[in-house]
Amino acid sequence: MPKVEIAPVAMGPLLSRVSVQLQELQRNGRVVEDAIARSLLGDELSIKENLTNLQGIDSIVQVLGELEKYIGNLADQACSDHLVDINVSVQEIKLRDLARNLVGPLTEAIVDEDGGVSGEVDLF
Repeated sequence: MPKVEIAPVAMGPLLSRVSVQLQELQRNGRVVEDAIARSLLGDELSIKENLTNLQGIDSIVQVLGELEKYIGNLADQACSDHLVDINVSVQEIKLRDLARNLVGPLTEAIVDEDGGVSGEVDLF
């Protein structure tokens, strides 16, 4: 991609754009997941469908890699003096290990508003 100078942006719109990309990855992942499930259950997929699904997986992996670099570079620029309240955001995460990784070292469980421990069920 050619180098283009882009004006600095506010954190809200920037994170919203990242969120949209992650939603797209989730949508694409579900398509591939469905195709794999159909295949495992005995539904014959054509070679074209299988190739399309492999391309879908490749695209997901590539986008995740690029988002990792993007967010990593943004993190390097972030002001460490600006604190962000992540309580609500973390409580909405249903995957225990992901919630723990995003929060960092914790001594207590992450409890949601209903009194449940966030992400206790890590099944798909």
